[in-house]
Amino acid sequence: MYFAFPYKASEEGSRDKDSINLRKAPTEKIPHRNTKLVLMGLCLGTFLAAEMGFQIFAPSMLQYLPIKMTASTAAFALSIMSATFTIGRLATAFISLKVSIDIILAYHFVIQLLSVGIFYINSNNLTMIYIGMALMGYGFSAPWPAIFSFTEEYLGLTARICAFYTFLVGITCLITPMILTNGFKSHPFVLIHITGILTVISCLLFGVVRFWIWRNQVKLDNKATNIVLSDVNANNLKNC
Repeated sequence: MYFAFPYKASEEGSRDKDSINLRKAPTEKIPHRNTKLVLMGLCLGTFLAAEMGFQIFAPSMLQYLPIKMTASTAAFALSIMSATFTIGRLATAFISLKVSIDIILAYHFVIQLLSVGIFYINSNNLTMIYIGMALMGYGFSAPWPAIFSFTEEYLGLTARICAFYTFLVGITCLITPMILTNGFKSHPFVLIHITGILTVISCLLFGVVRFWIWRNQVKLDNKATNIVLSDVNANNLKNC
């Protein structure tokens, strides 16, 4: 809707000190900002494709795994994931007060990949499947809001960017249903494969953008240091 009917923020909203459009530095001074935004949009899209696909199709997958869960047991496993998903968002609200958004995203990616590994290694153990579902839910809990927070902190978040992110999420979330179709009977682990691949892609995209931002900051710091040193040397020469 925003692309079809773009709107402008009211003057009152622009004067609000808590407005989401207020940033520490002008966005036009951020090097390669548009490219970084596209990469972060793809990071969000691939992660949400993994999250939504797993939440929707996990009960079906669990019934086709070698352990052959019943429908009621698969539903119970999904309820465990839903509970840890909710707990994870509540916990992250407090953790974010002490920990940077970069670290929050990083350890959620690690938890997510760990949960995928559990399904590969212990798919015949009901207890380990429950643990894997619990970790999966916690891993899925924070990256959606965390990526928006990361974008606001380092790249500047606007209504147009939010619309762009939502558009990419809608496109990428078509991946899982298109691949799955009726594949559980012949390939019961196909959902795990998709979840793992999408999570790795999302993690790599985040790592690339974060490293790129760090390199730009190092260059700016070195430039500022050189300017200060040149001023000091110039003053010393004058004094001599």
